[in-house]
Amino acid sequence: NFTRSAYVVTAIEYGMHPWPWIAYPLLTGGTVDSLAENGPLTKDQWWNLAHDLLSALMDIHNQGIVHLDIKPDNIMSFEDRYLVLDLGISFTRGYELGIGGTRPFMSPEVKNAIDAEERNPEIGPAADIFSAGLTLLWATLKDRHRPLILQASIGELLSVLEEAGYDKERVALISKMLSDNPKSRSTAHELLFQVAPYIDIDLKIDQIEEANRRS
Repeated sequence: NFTRSAYVVTAIEYGMHPWPWIAYPLLTGGTVDSLAENGPLTKDQWWNLAHDLLSALMDIHNQGIVHLDIKPDNIMSFEDRYLVLDLGISFTRGYELGIGGTRPFMSPEVKNAIDAEERNPEIGPAADIFSAGLTLLWATLKDRHRPLILQASIGELLSVLEEAGYDKERVALISKMLSDNPKSRSTAHELLFQVAPYIDIDLKIDQIEEANRRS
């Protein structure tokens, strides 16, 4: 239940039969995947996506949950913000139902745990940070470069950004999220300080206060 979060969709109903299911409210707007069909997000769109995605992850991680399936299809543009949805395979220590995700956007430690068929892997919030970094990277790439996420190393992907002339601020943010070592990745809270200069802070405060009032 994320009624206090301005950037996470709260389920309206759930059940266990005939299998575990979650129902979300009907939202108008497209996913980040569909929004980017015509090319990379604009710089303003991108920084707002970075803020809202990291704020959502901070709320999720503060509840001891790892989302495990952060990707463009699971982030929706809704009115004046982006919303993270689909916690159907989220991971909480002590309540594991196995781990999964979408392979092109998985962190290295999640891929390794799945490949090794580990029963109780040490998976933490840093896994979502890596997936969020890949999502933000994907949102900066042109269509012809996006397949690189399936096959290129992180170093090669960052080189593509630099060669394409992307501003160093965005490259620096993504770089802090994509370390192979999860202990070296910045937290969502830490990364938000890096995002703050590039967004409308007053608007974000209003969105967060609105969520608190609604809750």
